[in-house]
Amino acid sequence: MLFGSAIRMAKSKFYAVAKGRRTGIFGTWADCQAQVNGFRGAVFKSFTLRGDAVKFLEANSLSSATTASSAMPKASRGDSRDVVERQASKRARRMTDGAKGATILETSRLDNPFSSSRNTNVQLEITIFFDGGSRGNPGLSGAGAEVTISDGQGGRRFSIREFCGDKQTNNFAEYTGLVAGLKKARDIIIGLNKETSVTDASLASRLPIFNLRIRGDSKLIIQQQNGSWQCKNANILPLYRKAALLVADLRKLDPRSTVTFEHVYREQNKVADNLANEAMDARRSWTTFTEDGEILTLLKRPPYR
Repeated sequence: MLFGSAIRMAKSKFYAVAKGRRTGIFGTWADCQAQVNGFRGAVFKSFTLRGDAVKFLEANSLSSATTASSAMPKASRGDSRDVVERQASKRARRMTDGAKGATILETSRLDNPFSSSRNTNVQLEITIFFDGGSRGNPGLSGAGAEVTISDGQGGRRFSIREFCGDKQTNNFAEYTGLVAGLKKARDIIIGLNKETSVTDASLASRLPIFNLRIRGDSKLIIQQQNGSWQCKNANILPLYRKAALLVADLRKLDPRSTVTFEHVYREQNKVADNLANEAMDARRSWTTFTEDGEILTLLKRPPYR
């Protein structure tokens, strides 16, 4: 599971069904209605934040399990508290998986990265592949970034496409892909909006350890971000600085975490290259993510003007 609160879906609602034909968190009211209409004693509620929906399921799960345990004979209760909590936890997990085939926004262990009960020693493996292209150089240009995040038990893959316009260079597009990938990684890790500072010590103490690997086939960008080469080109200098600031922010989060750059060959960077071409072909920017094979559109923006 991993990541949650940074993912913002405009006007989204999360429908939590704790008791119904099927239980779980549903992405549409129609799916929710199908589980609760005509179902006696249905328990459900809508939320604007998925974390609140998860808490609702967990609270109802624990309440039901505790009620059931109170009816047990004393002789069988023993250390029933641990048993009840384990049963409640299992039931809550079943709830999130219950409605196969419906539009479900799956929840899991890392959906709330700031939960007081969460293990701050969780280690996230994050990889960014970035690329960009220009047809004419300068000319029609676009950028792509693939961001994968995993905690060893679950994960997500974000596919980012950025249209850069009709008169940009290849290096400008490459840097645009890098910046887009870094922003996505940072926002997911800290669970905050893009504009929020990440230097607060109390926040940093609650974040997971992460290993971030950044890979691209632009030797220029990799060497510049590693500090081996200088950036003097006025066209890409603002993006160079923006990327450097994002990397600095990420490195401030936790001294135990790592951020590394690695040059790869084009054959290893085909996904990001395809994303850049999709942006150029469609002349627009958008992002999707994949989790357990399901793709949802997160962000659609109008064509570049």
